[in-house]
Amino acid sequence: MKKILFGALFLLFSGTAFVSAQVTIGTNDNPHEGAVLDLRSTNQGLLLPNVFINDAGFFQLDGDEAVAVSMMIYNTNPDIINGQGKGIYVWNGENWIAVYGSGIPGTVKVGSYTWASHNLSGSGARAGVFVANIYDSGDLYQFNRSTGWASSGTITGWNSTGDTASPWWVIGNDPCPAGFRVPTSAQLDNLISHPNVWVTAAEASAAGVGAPVAGLIIGPGANSTQFKPSSHLFLPVHGTISVAGSFTATDATIFYWTSTMQGTGGIRFAAHSVGSNGFGAINPAYGVSIRCVAI
Repeated sequence: MKKILFGALFLLFSGTAFVSAQVTIGTNDNPHEGAVLDLRSTNQGLLLPNVFINDAGFFQLDGDEAVAVSMMIYNTNPDIINGQGKGIYVWNGENWIAVYGSGIPGTVKVGSYTWASHNLSGSGARAGVFVANIYDSGDLYQFNRSTGWASSGTITGWNSTGDTASPWWVIGNDPCPAGFRVPTSAQLDNLISHPNVWVTAAEASAAGVGAPVAGLIIGPGANSTQFKPSSHLFLPVHGTISVAGSFTATDATIFYWTSTMQGTGGIRFAAHSVGSNGFGAINPAYGVSIRCVAI
């Protein structure tokens, strides 16, 4: 009886497959013309396979990885190497790429505050977006201004007169997207008070940052041999734009704005490969990176 039933079901679905290459699940309506599979429901979702991926650079599943482009899974490994923690990943033929629906990357709580896991880029109040990779430097910003300037190429339209009138970075000029803001000096100081270690480009790559980019790893148990995206932040090296509007590259220093003014200078945090970290006020016309904190 089981064999007869199985045979009938096989013939039924085999016949359907030849009649139509499109299927609707959840309704008797015809599928969308552009969809090979049309799922419809008002109270149910699509449950992706939960897979523990060790390293985003390796396929790890059964079958030929070369023909698996667009394969989608939910990674359950919070410490995935070369990845962005737990979440939905898509195979691009060479790597598993983390999917971020609204341009907002993951967040990491270190100490008292929750931080964006990536640097900022883009221009306009609340119009900034986060870079694609944790090792990307993003744009450079002048204190209390929302215009982002690329850290390479020709710089035109630079304003060499810094804003010294505001005692802090006002909300109307804050380029961080909704739900985030430029951190105060107290917030950034709280972050830096936690374990942190400078890593060279080679160390960063080996630790799982995803590229040979030097910078500062911050978080519980921070060390130069393993980066954990679920509990660590990575602040990559980047250059600065001078008051005169010229870009200077560096592979041994990071600079990040706070939203706090001291006298006529904006307070920024600096870390160096030699281990000298600290805060100081500089001309607000400098172009410096931003790491947003959650509100």
